This record gives sequence, structure tokens and C-alpha cells, in this order.
Amino acid sequence: MLACSVEISPQAALLGESILVTLICTAKSDAREAPTFEHGSLTIALSRQGDPGEPPCAFPNRRVIHDGGLHIRESPLDAVTHLHPGDELRRAFDLGDLFPLQLLSPGKLEVRFRLGRGGEHHAKAQLTIESGPAAVELLLGRLDKEASVAIRERLATVLRRLTGQGLDYRADDPAQARADAVGRWRAGWSTVGHALAWDYQTERTHLGSAPAAPPSHRSLHAGGVVYARAPLGATGTAQLAEVLARWRHAPSLSALQGSQRVGDARVGYPAAPRLGTDESLRGELAATLRELTRRAEAKEPRQAEALLVLQTLAALPSPSFLGPLQQFASQARAAGWSEAASVADNLVEIGFDSNE
Repeated sequence: MLACSVEISPQAALLGESILVTLICTAKSDAREAPTFEHGSLTIALSRQGDPGEPPCAFPNRRVIHDGGLHIRESPLDAVTHLHPGDELRRAFDLGDLFPLQLLSPGKLEVRFRLGRGGEHHAKAQLTIESGPAAVELLLGRLDKEASVAIRERLATVLRRLTGQGLDYRADDPAQARADAVGRWRAGWSTVGHALAWDYQTERTHLGSAPAAPPSHRSLHAGGVVYARAPLGATGTAQLAEVLARWRHAPSLSALQGSQRVGDARVGYPAAPRLGTDESLRGELAATLRELTRRAEAKEPRQAEALLVLQTLAALPSPSFLGPLQQFASQARAAGWSEAASVADNLVEIGFDSNE
């Protein structure tokens, strides 16, 4: 007879933190041919509180061998041993290696394992994953090192929703381009993002205000930074509107008069990352986005202009831009403007939520 248990460290983890799970079985009596943790029957499941679906499972000792067109599934069932009373079996796993995507959202979870041909040896333990501003650096560190494109995509999505940054990061870019983008993201977080208020009761970044932080500075919500708007001012608004209108009349990169945002060569942009707009300027921006969509549909080479406009939209967010951004992204992909399409997708992903 085996007495089994699961140890988890830490049991209250921060989003992005490494979580070590140790499986333990101790012989209470003489056990001949007891399955070890290398036995093919070992199954580890991760369930989430409130999720009625089947939990995802990992099978650490099973593998598929590819032999030409054949796929041979190998599951060692001879990994057994003779245990005497008090003998103990242990095996540790990094839970993130087994369930990399499932651990990228906060919540209350349960880790369960089964061992033996009939799953007769089993145990479970509880785990809590919380989020907070300290998770951002952990997730950026993981993003910088992650080998899987799918996991990088999910990490980037989580980070964008937390920070409202990282528009230029693309999970399928070459390694150096990704490293450079992560470097810019980390710099933006350390200089601007980490100083902003954090909303512990929401699921993503937004404009407006944040309730008081809990003492732990962690919560079971994803959370996100809270941006406050700074006024662009009447003069800046008029100058930007004029530049946008002139570009629509005679489009060219030089007509946008900017290096980072539209008109930044003449518009006095405040240092704040999110700026206030009036209805007329939102109309000018929307009209410019529609014109870019038309130019993309015609497959004109205007990606550089599109990127300037998109960076400007990021600083002047409005929910009214979400639908046009999705339409633009679709046409941009068809036109081969892959970088601009990615930035537009990322803007939609961040959203323009507000509790103002």
C-alpha cells in the first residue's frame, strides 16, 4: 500500500512565477512491483475552480516516436520497483513545463496525479495564482526566453492587457528583433508603467481611476495599469487635425510630419502616454484610418505611414476605433503590411476600456 501526496511551492504564486510540484508516494507496507514515477501510467491533471470542463492532463512518461510516416506511441509500463515499509518515491516537476498556457491567468487551481494501471495511487493539492504589478517583470523575463511561438503569443497578450504597451512585439519575429522589442517593452515599463496606479479588480489596463490597493498588492484578477488622460490642448488638437486632413488630401510619409507620432514635429504632445481628444479630432483620426484601409486594399506601399497613424491612435484611444482597426488589420495583412497589421491587432487586443 502506498500513501501519496503532492507538495507545491509556492502554494500562493504570483503570475509568471515558477511553481515546483513534487509528487510523493510512501510505502506503508511491503509493495512488490510498485509503479515508480517513471511509469507510463503517470497522469497529472490541472483543474481550475469554477471551470466545469475536462481538466487538461499531462503524461510525462509518454512520448511519440516518428518513424517515417508512422507515429509510434511509447508508454513504459515496466518502471516498477520493490518498496519496503517507509521507502519513499519522489519526483518534481516545474508546473509551467507541463501546463505553460494554463498558468497564464490567475485563479484557484488543483493539481492531481494518478499512478498505476488503474490509477489506484493518487493525490491532489491546491494552488492559488494571483496577479499584480510585480508579475510584469516575471512575465517579461519569460517572454524573453520562451522557445515556443504559441506560448510567446499568449505571454505577449497577457502582458499587453496588463501594461497597455508592447505594440511592436511579434512572437514570430527573428530572435534579435524579439529581444529588441522586449527591451523596449521593459524600458517602457520601468520608466512609465510601474509608476502608474494598478487596478486590482479589473481584467486589463484601462483609462480612468483605480480603487485602493489591497495590502498584499496582489489579487485573483489579472488587473492592469490605469492611465489618466492629459489634455492635448486646443492648439495641439488643431495642428494634429490639420496634418491628418492634409495627408488624406495628398498622402505621403513627409506629409504626416512625425517620427514617432503624426505631427510630432510641430504638435506639442504632452509627455503622458494617453491623451484626451474631442469628437472632431476622433473624427479626423477615424477618417484617416478609413483612408489607410482603402490604400491597403489598393495595395499601395504605405506601411510606414500606417505605423505612424497607429502609434498616434495608441496615444489617443477611443472605443470607436476598435471596429475600424479590425477592418484595417484585415486589409493590411492582404496588402503585405504585416507589421502594421500586427500593431493594429495588438491595439484591439489591449482594448480601450475606461471607467472615466
